[in-house]
Amino acid sequence: MPLLDEMLNLTKAEHGPDHPDTHLCMAQLGNCYYSLKRLDKSVPLFEELLPRLADIRLDGPVARLRSNFVSGIKRLPVRVVWA
Repeated sequence: MPLLDEMLNLTKAEHGPDHPDTHLCMAQLGNCYYSLKRLDKSVPLFEELLPRLADIRLDGPVARLRSNFVSGIKRLPVRVVWA
């Protein structure tokens, strides 16, 4: 990932290799690489499943996760009709 590597290089050049910002940048790069690797594995799964899907609809109330740090969907009931 050239953009992420460039970000790390700029941070090292600005702050030095032992600065906390450099370590934070390296940690974030590790998270990005891990997420991209997981995404790369899940794309073929969706490429197989989506053509077989005729319909998908919401099947109940959406339960949201509410906190001071993370917010998102806790539960999302759906009804799937296969082709």
